[in-house]
Amino acid sequence: MAGTVGYLRYPAFVGLSLILALIFLGLAALVAALCQRKPVAFGVALFLWFFFVLFYDLMVIGGTFLFQERTANVFLFTSLLGNPVGMVRVASLIVLGGKEIFGAAGAALMRYVGGDMAGLGLLLTGLALWVVLPILATQAVLRRQDI
Repeated sequence: MAGTVGYLRYPAFVGLSLILALIFLGLAALVAALCQRKPVAFGVALFLWFFFVLFYDLMVIGGTFLFQERTANVFLFTSLLGNPVGMVRVASLIVLGGKEIFGAAGAALMRYVGGDMAGLGLLLTGLALWVVLPILATQAVLRRQDI
C-alpha cells in the first residue's frame, strides 16, 4: 500500500525480519554451546534452518491428514507457535494487509483468536519467547560448562 496509509507497514516488516534473524542467532548460539566442534555446530545450525523453513510445514500438513477436521484445525493453530518462520510469515501478512493469501495455519489463527490485533499480539508474544528461551538455554549451558 502506498501513501500515508501504509507508511508504518514497511518498518514493521523490517522489524519482523530482524526478530527472525535474532531468533536464529539465539538458536545458533545454543547449537554452538552444545556442540564441541565447529563443523558439527555449522551442520546442526544449517539443519535447523532447513527444518523450520522447509520441513516443518510439510510435517504439519502431513499431520493434519491424521486427524478429523476440528482436531486438525486445532493442530494447525498450535503448530504455528512451534515455527518461528511461520509465525513471522503470518505476522507479516497481517501487518502488510495480505490476509487473503493466508495458509491454513494463518486462517486457523484468525478463527481462534478472533481478529488481526489479537492474532498479531499472540504471534509477537510467541516470537518474544522464541528470542528469549534459546538465549536463556545457551546461558545455562555455558554456565554448566564453566563449572
